[in-house]
Amino acid sequence: MWARIQRILPWAGTAALLGWLVSTTDLAAVGAAFRAADLALFAPAVVALVLLAWAVDSLTAREVLARSGVAVPRWDYLRMRGASALANVVSYPLALGAMAGLVSRYARRPFLRTGSPFAYLAAVDLAVLSASVLVATAAGASPFDAGPAALLAAAAGAGLAAGPLLLVLARVDLPARLPGRVHAADLLEAFRGHGLPGFALDCLTRAAYAAVNVCEAWIFLRIWGFDVPVASILVFEPMLTFVSVLPVSVAGLGSVQIAMRAQNVPLAPAGIDPVAAVDAYSTAVIAGPLAVSIAIGVACLPYASRLAAAGARRAGGGAGA
Repeated sequence: MWARIQRILPWAGTAALLGWLVSTTDLAAVGAAFRAADLALFAPAVVALVLLAWAVDSLTAREVLARSGVAVPRWDYLRMRGASALANVVSYPLALGAMAGLVSRYARRPFLRTGSPFAYLAAVDLAVLSASVLVATAAGASPFDAGPAALLAAAAGAGLAAGPLLLVLARVDLPARLPGRVHAADLLEAFRGHGLPGFALDCLTRAAYAAVNVCEAWIFLRIWGFDVPVASILVFEPMLTFVSVLPVSVAGLGSVQIAMRAQNVPLAPAGIDPVAAVDAYSTAVIAGPLAVSIAIGVACLPYASRLAAAGARRAGGGAGA
């Protein structure tokens, strides 16, 4: 029952949030904002920047995983990450699960054991995002009212503490009464191989991917006529990314657009309804990169299918033996 609720909740949240957005914007003004944008420049920028983000994401994640004992050649990992983009349309955790499945097939490791390095990677990514959100909040740069800003800061504080806490727990004998499958999986195995200095190094490695996202946001905003200082994007963009991974909507649809209203309405270009301008921009910068990511996923899917089929044949051969 709970699993069904978890599957339905993001889709229900997306429908409710998008419904609220549509009911509170001027659709004619949104159309005018689209016509005023330089779409001829925006379209190739989307393709180029999504490809760059895919490459940097793949390379930095591969380095972190390699330091956790999962060695995959760069080209193979790039294609695996590309295929997982289809799962990332739904949620970041689902994409990590898809990647763990592909790597387990490639490395011939049990799936649950392969999950440990990816759990470590998720903790690193969460720490990078959380640290950025906390810096933004402490600097008074949060675009949200006091209540939501405090809740977001509390969530970010928990996210920043999660990685170091798991590093400690990995060195403690867990109670024997844990479910046998969880105990056998040893999901903290990868954490046991790292200390705080190694965790910090991995956070710096993944910060390169976060920096690409900030640059992407600045370029998109300039194309759409928003005069946003780079310093503001440095503190706002990680907040939007943090909001996008919250499990309240699919691919951040609705939740990110509401957050963008709070952030960008004061900076909207002159001569256009500011709310409509932000809604047009947010729709474009979600739908455009999403379409390119899906195309990457479809292009890489045959490789992932061959990898899965090879793993199934190996498993079948082992069972037959």
